[in-house]
Amino acid sequence: MLTYKDIAELAYHGVCFMIGLLGNTFILSATFTDLLQRSNDFNTPDLILSSMGVLNICHLCIQFGTTICRMFWRKFYFHNHVKKTIQLLLCSVRSSSLSFATILCIFYCVNIVNFNNSYLMRLKVRFPGLVPWLLLGSVLVSFTSCLPIVFYMQVKGTGEAAFNNSVKEAINVSGQSSVNSWVHENPLSINALVASFCFAMLTFSAATILTFLCIHRKKMGQNLDGFSSPRLDAYCGAMKTIASLFIVYVLLYVPQWLLASDVVHRGTPVFLAFVNIISSFPALNSAVLILGNTKLKKVLSRIIHRAKSC
Repeated sequence: MLTYKDIAELAYHGVCFMIGLLGNTFILSATFTDLLQRSNDFNTPDLILSSMGVLNICHLCIQFGTTICRMFWRKFYFHNHVKKTIQLLLCSVRSSSLSFATILCIFYCVNIVNFNNSYLMRLKVRFPGLVPWLLLGSVLVSFTSCLPIVFYMQVKGTGEAAFNNSVKEAINVSGQSSVNSWVHENPLSINALVASFCFAMLTFSAATILTFLCIHRKKMGQNLDGFSSPRLDAYCGAMKTIASLFIVYVLLYVPQWLLASDVVHRGTPVFLAFVNIISSFPALNSAVLILGNTKLKKVLSRIIHRAKSC
């Protein structure tokens, strides 16, 4: 029988699911509609945005499906192999989403900054063609980096707590392992290394664009308010998008690792707040992607304007 706490949790996850599904479906619909109107192939930003939208929808379905199964089909959900599969999918989707955001930010950086080096100039020309392979490779790397965490874990707890317990079990394995293998002794290290690299690249992209804007401003000898070019608006928009994505992924990963390291105890208000923040990630991510993309923002503005006029 469901308790009031279960009902409240189900309602919250349902709201997050609907908002996130609406936002990410809008991203995919607007992108494909624009593609049909242009009768052309995907451009690079649309490809990355669509891929992130698909990942967010997958995250929402896994997360909400987990909540439903845990509350209504407990015997099925608490089967060890089922829970391991769920945690592997969650970990892989979150890691892939961070990798996709990193690729998007690097794309902005490569296209905005003017390079004098011939090698970097060639990279700027060839980078769009590399993006599909980078997306595919990031999915494979993310899945591989999450395998040790899930393979060496004993799943305990429910919901988001199960994932955090999985990570803690993976950490504890390092002191119990008798196999002389770095991966076996450090099952969490690969995924942490991938996440650290992505955050480093996000920071580097933001710093590079900010430096370029400062140099450009100095050369022009004007304040930023003195510019009125669409190019500058694109620069500033990209900078805001990168900063917003960095904040959103910090809100995802910091609570996740704090919960896993037992800094926050289960059942406390901080614990529940962290779990709710993690659950709202796909909706927050879609909002950042929409507001950070000029084309999507214009489509949303037209829809709101038409809704008001009706």
